[in-house]
Amino acid sequence: GTHKRFKDLNIKRDIDILISGNYEPNKNIEETIKEAKGLGEKIVWFGRYTIPIKGVENITNPSIESIPQLYNRAKVFLSMSKCEGYSRPVAESMACGCKVINKSGGNKDIKIETWEEIAKQLIEYLNVNNKVRNTKL
Repeated sequence: GTHKRFKDLNIKRDIDILISGNYEPNKNIEETIKEAKGLGEKIVWFGRYTIPIKGVENITNPSIESIPQLYNRAKVFLSMSKCEGYSRPVAESMACGCKVINKSGGNKDIKIETWEEIAKQLIEYLNVNNKVRNTKL
């Protein structure tokens, strides 16, 4: 799941491609930016550690309040990490209504669910298992 601040705010999507990640080898930022340049004109990259790259607006260490705004301004979130488990940025961008292109890494088949939906599934599961336990063979 994601924090409740990650939701679709119905604002203008003026960023063509959004990229998230620190400038580290496993994040594959240079290849991701190369791919992004073929997909759109306005490219924004944010992370705790970014470097200037021509044709890319980079935002270093954005505030926690500004990150949902970035996802909501983006038309597409692009992820191409070389090695990724659960990718929180993929889940967050999906929760904000942003289209996701996930070429590698985690969350290939992620479904965003609210805590309320998870609670309902848990209650249903417990009710079914309770009935099974109470059934005499």
